[in-house]
Amino acid sequence: MNSYFERGCFLEDEKLRLLRVFCHSNCCDLVYLSSELRLLDWTGYPFKSLPLSFKPENLVAILLSYSNFEQPWKENKPMHKLKVINLQGSENLIKTPNFKMAPNIESLVLECCTRLAYVDPFVGVLKRLKLLNLRGCKSLRCLPTKIGMESLEELILSGCSNLKSFPEIDGKKCLLRLYLDGTNI
Repeated sequence: MNSYFERGCFLEDEKLRLLRVFCHSNCCDLVYLSSELRLLDWTGYPFKSLPLSFKPENLVAILLSYSNFEQPWKENKPMHKLKVINLQGSENLIKTPNFKMAPNIESLVLECCTRLAYVDPFVGVLKRLKLLNLRGCKSLRCLPTKIGMESLEELILSGCSNLKSFPEIDGKKCLLRLYLDGTNI
Protein backbone atom coordinates (compact mmCIF):
# COMPACT_ATOMS: atom_id res chain seq x y z
CA MET A 1 0.00 0.00 0.00
CA ASN A 2 2.79 2.43 0.84
CA SER A 3 4.44 2.11 -2.58
CA TYR A 4 1.02 2.54 -4.20
CA PHE A 5 0.60 5.79 -2.28
CA GLU A 6 4.12 6.95 -3.10
CA ARG A 7 3.41 6.60 -6.81
CA GLY A 8 0.25 8.69 -6.24
CA CYS A 9 -1.83 6.39 -8.44
CA PHE A 10 -5.13 6.59 -6.61
CA LEU A 11 -4.71 10.30 -5.85
CA GLU A 12 -5.02 11.06 -9.55
CA ASP A 13 -8.40 9.33 -9.75
CA GLU A 14 -10.69 12.21 -10.71
CA LYS A 15 -13.74 10.36 -9.39
CA LEU A 16 -12.35 9.70 -5.91
CA ARG A 17 -15.04 10.70 -3.37
CA LEU A 18 -13.67 9.51 -0.01
CA LEU A 19 -10.05 9.66 1.08
CA ARG A 20 -9.00 8.26 4.43
CA VAL A 21 -5.25 8.00 4.90
CA PHE A 22 -3.34 6.37 7.74
CA CYS A 23 0.13 7.65 6.87
CA HIS A 24 2.17 9.79 9.22
CA SER A 25 5.52 9.85 7.46
CA ASN A 26 7.28 8.75 4.29
CA CYS A 27 4.46 10.19 2.20
CA CYS A 28 5.18 11.67 -1.18
CA ASP A 29 4.57 15.33 -1.95
CA LEU A 30 0.88 15.82 -2.52
CA VAL A 31 0.22 17.79 -5.68
CA TYR A 32 -3.28 16.64 -6.61
CA LEU A 33 -6.55 15.82 -4.88
CA SER A 34 -9.76 15.04 -6.75
CA SER A 35 -12.23 17.93 -6.87
CA GLU A 36 -14.94 15.28 -6.40
CA LEU A 37 -13.80 14.52 -2.82
CA ARG A 38 -16.61 14.60 -0.24
CA LEU A 39 -14.52 13.39 2.72
CA LEU A 40 -10.87 14.15 3.40
CA ASP A 41 -9.81 12.24 6.52
CA TRP A 42 -6.07 12.24 7.17
CA THR A 43 -4.85 12.16 10.78
CA GLY A 44 -1.31 13.52 10.88
CA TYR A 45 -1.49 15.24 7.48
CA PRO A 46 2.26 15.93 6.97
CA PHE A 47 2.18 18.86 4.52
CA LYS A 48 2.16 22.63 5.16
CA SER A 49 -1.18 23.17 3.38
CA LEU A 50 -3.58 21.54 0.96
CA PRO A 51 -2.40 21.54 -2.69
CA LEU A 52 -2.99 24.88 -4.45
CA SER A 53 -4.61 23.03 -7.34
CA PHE A 54 -7.24 21.46 -5.06
CA LYS A 55 -10.80 22.57 -5.76
CA PRO A 56 -12.76 21.70 -2.58
CA GLU A 57 -16.23 22.73 -3.77
CA ASN A 58 -17.69 19.25 -3.11
CA LEU A 59 -16.11 18.62 0.31
CA VAL A 60 -18.55 17.90 3.13
CA ALA A 61 -15.98 17.06 5.82
CA ILE A 62 -12.32 17.91 6.41
CA LEU A 63 -10.85 15.75 9.17
CA LEU A 64 -7.18 16.67 9.41
CA SER A 65 -6.47 16.25 13.12
CA TYR A 66 -2.87 16.34 14.39
CA SER A 67 -1.69 17.84 11.12
CA ASN A 68 1.46 19.75 10.31
CA PHE A 69 0.14 22.92 8.66
CA GLU A 70 0.13 26.53 9.83
CA GLN A 71 -2.91 27.32 7.70
CA PRO A 72 -4.75 24.54 5.82
CA TRP A 73 -5.63 26.65 2.80
CA LYS A 74 -4.69 30.18 1.94
CA GLU A 75 -6.94 31.13 -0.94
CA ASN A 76 -10.67 31.71 -0.74
CA LYS A 77 -12.21 28.78 -2.56
CA PRO A 78 -15.95 28.03 -2.62
CA MET A 79 -16.81 25.33 -0.07
CA HIS A 80 -20.57 25.72 0.18
CA LYS A 81 -21.12 22.02 0.92
CA LEU A 82 -18.61 21.91 3.79
CA LYS A 83 -20.26 21.03 7.12
CA VAL A 84 -17.48 19.64 9.33
CA ILE A 85 -13.92 20.83 9.98
CA ASN A 86 -11.80 18.97 12.54
CA LEU A 87 -8.23 20.21 12.91
CA GLN A 88 -7.85 19.02 16.52
CA GLY A 89 -4.29 18.83 17.82
CA SER A 90 -2.76 20.63 14.84
CA GLU A 91 -0.14 22.34 16.99
CA ASN A 92 1.41 24.39 14.16
CA LEU A 93 -1.92 26.00 13.22
CA ILE A 94 -1.50 29.75 13.80
CA LYS A 95 -4.66 31.09 12.19
CA THR A 96 -7.88 29.63 10.90
CA PRO A 97 -8.68 29.80 7.24
CA ASN A 98 -11.20 32.32 5.98
CA PHE A 99 -14.73 30.95 6.44
CA LYS A 100 -16.45 33.43 4.11
CA MET A 101 -16.72 30.86 1.32
CA ALA A 102 -17.84 28.06 3.68
CA PRO A 103 -21.13 29.38 5.08
CA ASN A 104 -22.68 25.99 5.94
CA ILE A 105 -20.21 24.76 8.55
CA GLU A 106 -22.01 23.02 11.41
CA SER A 107 -19.05 21.72 13.43
CA LEU A 108 -15.68 23.41 13.89
CA VAL A 109 -13.19 21.58 16.13
CA LEU A 110 -9.88 23.31 16.80
CA GLU A 111 -9.24 21.69 20.19
CA CYS A 112 -5.61 21.71 21.38
CA CYS A 113 -4.34 23.86 18.52
CA THR A 114 -1.99 25.39 21.06
CA ARG A 115 -0.40 27.98 18.72
CA LEU A 116 -3.73 29.20 17.32
CA ALA A 117 -3.77 32.96 17.88
CA TYR A 118 -6.30 34.17 15.28
CA VAL A 119 -9.84 33.04 14.48
CA ASP A 120 -11.30 34.42 11.27
CA PRO A 121 -14.06 36.98 12.03
CA PHE A 122 -16.39 35.23 9.58
CA VAL A 123 -16.77 32.45 12.17
CA GLY A 124 -19.13 34.94 13.84
CA VAL A 125 -21.59 34.85 10.97
CA LEU A 126 -21.78 31.09 10.37
CA LYS A 127 -25.54 30.72 10.76
CA ARG A 128 -25.54 26.90 10.81
CA LEU A 129 -22.66 26.40 13.27
CA LYS A 130 -23.77 24.18 16.17
CA LEU A 131 -20.40 23.29 17.74
CA LEU A 132 -17.37 25.54 18.17
CA ASN A 133 -14.62 23.74 20.10
CA LEU A 134 -11.54 25.81 20.94
CA ARG A 135 -10.57 23.87 24.10
CA GLY A 136 -6.88 24.18 24.93
CA CYS A 137 -6.07 26.93 22.41
CA LYS A 138 -3.62 28.56 24.82
CA SER A 139 -2.38 31.25 22.41
CA LEU A 140 -5.87 32.52 21.57
CA ARG A 141 -6.32 36.02 22.98
CA CYS A 142 -9.59 37.16 21.43
CA LEU A 143 -12.58 36.09 19.41
CA PRO A 144 -14.67 38.22 17.07
CA THR A 145 -16.36 40.92 19.19
CA LYS A 146 -19.82 39.98 17.98
CA ILE A 147 -21.15 36.55 17.13
CA GLY A 148 -24.43 36.19 15.25
CA MET A 149 -24.59 32.41 15.30
CA GLU A 150 -28.25 31.52 15.28
CA SER A 151 -27.71 27.78 15.69
CA LEU A 152 -24.77 27.61 18.11
CA GLU A 153 -25.54 24.97 20.74
CA GLU A 154 -22.12 24.29 22.23
CA LEU A 155 -19.20 26.68 22.73
CA ILE A 156 -16.08 25.21 24.33
CA LEU A 157 -13.39 27.66 25.41
CA SER A 158 -11.96 25.63 28.32
CA GLY A 159 -8.21 25.99 28.73
CA CYS A 160 -7.95 29.09 26.53
CA SER A 161 -5.86 30.63 29.29
CA ASN A 162 -5.06 33.89 27.44
CA LEU A 163 -8.67 34.56 26.42
CA LYS A 164 -9.83 37.62 28.31
CA SER A 165 -13.14 38.64 26.75
CA PHE A 166 -16.34 36.99 25.67
CA PRO A 167 -18.06 38.04 22.45
CA GLU A 168 -21.56 39.47 22.33
CA ILE A 169 -23.94 36.86 20.94
CA ASP A 170 -26.66 38.23 18.67
CA GLY A 171 -29.81 36.63 17.37
CA LYS A 172 -31.81 33.68 18.55
CA LYS A 173 -30.21 32.09 21.59
CA CYS A 174 -29.72 28.34 21.09
CA LEU A 175 -26.62 27.99 23.26
CA LEU A 176 -27.10 24.93 25.47
CA ARG A 177 -23.56 24.38 26.75
CA LEU A 178 -20.85 26.94 27.46
CA TYR A 179 -17.45 25.93 28.85
CA LEU A 180 -15.21 28.72 30.18
CA ASP A 181 -13.08 26.92 32.79
CA GLY A 182 -9.38 27.76 32.55
CA THR A 183 -9.95 31.13 30.86
CA ASN A 184 -9.50 34.68 32.17
CA ILE A 185 -13.12 35.58 31.44
